[in-house]
Amino acid sequence: MAVSAVARASRPHLFLVRALVAVARTVMIWRWVLVLRAPNSSIATSVAVRLFLTSSFVGSFLPAGVGGDATRAYRLARLAARSGDALASVVVERVLGVLSLAALGAAELAVWTPGYGWALASVTAWSIVVQVLLVVQAYVLGLTVSLAYYLLVMPLGLLVLLLPISVSGFGVSQGVIVWLLRPVGVTDAAAFALSTLIVLTGLAGNLPGLALWLRRPPLPATGA
Repeated sequence: MAVSAVARASRPHLFLVRALVAVARTVMIWRWVLVLRAPNSSIATSVAVRLFLTSSFVGSFLPAGVGGDATRAYRLARLAARSGDALASVVVERVLGVLSLAALGAAELAVWTPGYGWALASVTAWSIVVQVLLVVQAYVLGLTVSLAYYLLVMPLGLLVLLLPISVSGFGVSQGVIVWLLRPVGVTDAAAFALSTLIVLTGLAGNLPGLALWLRRPPLPATGA
């Protein structure tokens, strides 16, 4: 069925699709190159292009999105010998892509379903309140960094916690938070401890669910 559908497609349309794919890939690569250049990376653009394209191909046979990103971060870390920056560049590029997609989806939903406009605005406002509370929670945990800096950078670290690339946020998010706190002089050990406390406090907030699950009523017996 799919093969026959492709065979029936007109050649001009197929050529246009191939051109659009090429343009999209070029923009995606350039987006990552811009992230790589931010910390004065010495990685050449040609090397970044090769890493992106080869990792994307390998990722075609791994879990969607995550496999290619993991491969890219691993290969860049081996090349640059700076695993933290390598991981951060891939995560930042992926997170910004997710944010842009979410913003586009929300805008389209508001346009095409006017009845959702007020609900979307309310949910967005309350979501911001929740995220501010989470950032303040990280600030209160004890590191000597200004609240203004936390409000600036910590949302990115918290967003990584939501990505389906680790169990309960352990691992990847901690690496990102370590990277985010380096510019203000926080040691890697202290930043790692903070990120671990953030994850653990989040798990502590889920404990009421455990109590309710343990006290759940038994399922009704089914008739023979």
